[in-house]
Amino acid sequence: MLEYHSAVIKTTGAAVPNASVTVYLVGTLDKATIYSDEGITPIANPLTTDSNGRFSFYVANGDYDIEISGSGIVTYKLTDVTIVDTKTAAEETHAHSNKSILDAIQQAFTTTLKNKLDGIEDGATADQTAAEIRDLLAGLTGEDRLALDKIKETATYKYFTATLLTKLDGIEEGANNYSLPTASDTVKGGIKVGDRLSIVAEVLSAIVQSDNNLTDALKAAYDDAVVHKGLTNNPHSVTKTQVSLGNVTDEAQIAKSIGTTKGDIIGFTGAGAPTRRGVGSNGQVLTADSTETDGIKWATPFNKFRVGLLPAGANLTGRVTEPELSQVQGTNFDYDKLLYDKDTDEYCYYVIPASVLKDYGGGAISINIKAKANATAGDVIFFVQLLGRTNNEAWDSAMEAAQTFTAVTVPGTANQLFTVTKSFTPSAAEFTAGDVLLLKVARKATDAGDTLAVDCEILSVEIVEN
Repeated sequence: MLEYHSAVIKTTGAAVPNASVTVYLVGTLDKATIYSDEGITPIANPLTTDSNGRFSFYVANGDYDIEISGSGIVTYKLTDVTIVDTKTAAEETHAHSNKSILDAIQQAFTTTLKNKLDGIEDGATADQTAAEIRDLLAGLTGEDRLALDKIKETATYKYFTATLLTKLDGIEEGANNYSLPTASDTVKGGIKVGDRLSIVAEVLSAIVQSDNNLTDALKAAYDDAVVHKGLTNNPHSVTKTQVSLGNVTDEAQIAKSIGTTKGDIIGFTGAGAPTRRGVGSNGQVLTADSTETDGIKWATPFNKFRVGLLPAGANLTGRVTEPELSQVQGTNFDYDKLLYDKDTDEYCYYVIPASVLKDYGGGAISINIKAKANATAGDVIFFVQLLGRTNNEAWDSAMEAAQTFTAVTVPGTANQLFTVTKSFTPSAAEFTAGDVLLLKVARKATDAGDTLAVDCEILSVEIVEN
């Protein structure tokens, strides 16, 4: 099980806090079980990025899909992500062929049997008959009795061998005390105390096993296991498929020495061709540029403009076609409004300084008019005209063609606020970056589609770069 950690970062370099991170089993919509530690404490899936956009979780070795979503970012999914702890994966298939030998080393006499041997009395004789021996065995109780019964059943109980069972069964009736002949492969006789047994003061004892009294075969196996434990050359020829690394390709890593300065990033000039992109200046952002060898560059960002215009800011000179500027003392607050007549096409002008439009990128804009009317039914139609002026151009020139808004129906309740919007891309004549912009805002009251039977009140005009 491996801890997977990453971060959600915008293209501007800003971290994305509180983004949602969902981990799926690869190729499905089944959520994976994830943990805050190595498989003990489950955590919620999806999880949320911290204030620095970071997130992490533990998950079982395998392949996953990771989906990122949240406010202000486009949902995207990392697919077929292999998450494997190579150390634990290798250990899962690492088994010793001589395990049974090592297990045998751990076997020993029970404490009860050892105490029984230690408790043989000094006066015990060696001339007991077979009947006396059977009587002695019949008197065994508890664990010793269970051991004896096991010998009778299987002759393979770990405390006695089959050879010892055969020897007990072979004691003749009337056996008595006599000098045993030397035992051989054909003659029954006396035997000597061998390995891992000792007699002290006529007491037979088992010697506790240690590295120094193993048999040669077991000692060799033990030494081999000690050496084997330290091997790092894959002695069992474990393959990457066996440890869930079948999807991992044997490709060279990008050398960390490719970065030389804080803030450096890695780009690619082509397939498998990494290159260093040095850090940009403060305030710059990384942007795509096909003319660069690695397709990216650092650039100064442009700021999209947003201009709000109020009724009191309109240029009103007393023309009969101008809307009336009215100052209202409301019940809760005071405000200004421009009253556009219900029967006459009326208009006014706004002037927007060049400094506001200096970073205009040349794309689409939207003009939003906030208005209300003392009516519950009817459609209203507005239009605007633009003219951009810069150095060495005549100031008092004809406005460009009208941009007409789609008719909007007022709300079903009188004096409720509504919005009319027009989105378009201005021509170079209408305005470009750095121009002073003249804006004409008009109502087409004489248009057949304008069916609002009362004056329309404009409360604000907004120009937004999309």
